[in-house]
Amino acid sequence: MEDKLFSTDRAETNPAGHLIFDGLDLSRLAQQYETPFFLISENILRANYQRFMAAFEGLAGFRVYYSVKTNFESRLLQCLRDLGSGVEVSGALDLLASRRAGFQPEKIVFDGPCKSEEDLRQAVNLGIHLINVESEPELQMIDRLGREKGRVVPVGVRIDPVVKNPYYGKLISTYKQKFGFPVNRCDSVFELAKKCKNIKV
Repeated sequence: MEDKLFSTDRAETNPAGHLIFDGLDLSRLAQQYETPFFLISENILRANYQRFMAAFEGLAGFRVYYSVKTNFESRLLQCLRDLGSGVEVSGALDLLASRRAGFQPEKIVFDGPCKSEEDLRQAVNLGIHLINVESEPELQMIDRLGREKGRVVPVGVRIDPVVKNPYYGKLISTYKQKFGFPVNRCDSVFELAKKCKNIKV
């Protein structure tokens, strides 16, 4: 798998000593465009995506959901859409960018601990693939929104695996869990989910 995941490509220079990226002279680009700028190679993006997918070839049900908050540049999203990727959104802006890039609702997953009611309403109304739930009130809100829309909403329950990390105490003095439910609350969360008639876990 390692050979499939990691490229051995290296930066190149032309006879003038200028750095070359996907055949383009970066010095010339720096003269044409205000710096700093982001330069993304569609060729390399496509090759890396195919390499990544090949590493998991034969794994039933394997899917990719690109995190839109990483970079929501429209052409990049359109390229990933064409390659068959789904997207993970964390708010209304991500959702809007994904829809404008042509992603169908069934290719969208909604994650994140700070979802507003309006964001959730948009997701429910669109009928996206999955909403990952971070709290009991959020679970109940989605159930209510699903009832108002007259549909059963597919949800995932995000679990914090409580992996001990020696850096948490140094970085976040009040750290308990970053995302999701602690393992010891799973039973009560699923009991609540069973009472919600307009969600499906």
